Amino acid sequence: MQAGNKAGLIFLLPQFIVMMVATVIGFIPFFVNSNSTNTLIACCMAPAASGILAAVAGYLAYQWDPQHAVTHTGIMAGLVSGLGALLGAIVFWLITGLLVAYVIDDATLAAGIARIPDLTLTGSDDIAAIRAALSLVVLFMAGVGVVSGLMSLSAAMLGGLIGAHLAKPPH
Repeated sequence: MQAGNKAGLIFLLPQFIVMMVATVIGFIPFFVNSNSTNTLIACCMAPAASGILAAVAGYLAYQWDPQHAVTHTGIMAGLVSGLGALLGAIVFWLITGLLVAYVIDDATLAAGIARIPDLTLTGSDDIAAIRAALSLVVLFMAGVGVVSGLMSLSAAMLGGLIGAHLAKPPH
């Protein structure tokens, strides 16, 4: 197995975990406050962490096999490890979508809506409409999550390239 693939596979699971944790942190109200810079930190956490982890993967890949081209080794290490971030984003939003679709029952949804002032429910059709709207919001957020996963994949490829270049001895 090539060193880039091997180093990337070592960092695949950490990338997956980082993406899941970063996405969950994005839901904590402390981080999503619109008057705070923490929102920006939460949005940029996954791609930045992916780039850092992939840089370590690229560095290790070049250390293990310095005969291959630096660019190839680094990008492969970053690409393979970055797939973990993309998979983490997809899995998180699949779980979230299933929770919204199947776990939240009508009584729980109605109780949550009852806490909203100036909103009254007139029947079960209102709850069905709110559930449909909530599903659309989750679908939109899943798209945002996949975009974040793709950004993390790109950052990982760049990080792997940087890590491999850092491992290369100067001439």
